[in-house]
Amino acid sequence: MSINSRIKTIRIAKGLTLQQLSERTGVTKGYLSKVENSTSPPPVSTLVNLCDALHVDIQEFFDEDNSKKMVTGNLDLLRKKEQNNVNSDNPLGGYSYYPLVQSLKGKNMDPFIMEIKEGTNSSFFKHDSEEFIYVLKGDLIFEYEDVVYHLGEGDAFYFDSRLKHKFKAEKNNVKLLSINYDYRTF
Repeated sequence: MSINSRIKTIRIAKGLTLQQLSERTGVTKGYLSKVENSTSPPPVSTLVNLCDALHVDIQEFFDEDNSKKMVTGNLDLLRKKEQNNVNSDNPLGGYSYYPLVQSLKGKNMDPFIMEIKEGTNSSFFKHDSEEFIYVLKGDLIFEYEDVVYHLGEGDAFYFDSRLKHKFKAEKNNVKLLSINYDYRTF
């Protein structure tokens, strides 16, 4: 099932019309319909907005196998051989994600590896969380509150993602460890 189909399935399962989702996201009903019926995934900023409006973890849009089991009700163990890039064949606007937690739902933190293709320049976006990011590889340009930061391998930063921000991989591919702390679970 594609990301777009999952968005529609989750919306319907939550009993929401396109109009109601439009009101929650501030995105037009027509655009949401286009997203649900497209073969190309929407930009990351749209996905984050949809997560907030639908009260789901972003991994729910990517999860191919909902039958994965946790070790216990409180422990999600992901071995290296089980890790996969959930959207390597169709990166979201130049971004690819490797979720590091795959079964545990409703968690406060969302850790993942993010790869940004060279030349990718996101639009500004914001979402209801805090983020920690560690640059594993490459050179990242991070713009936050009208200040541009040039970050390289080994650099780390923590920020309030309720404020507008954007990422750019200008010279090379960038690989990041990202951990989002999500307020909406409280």
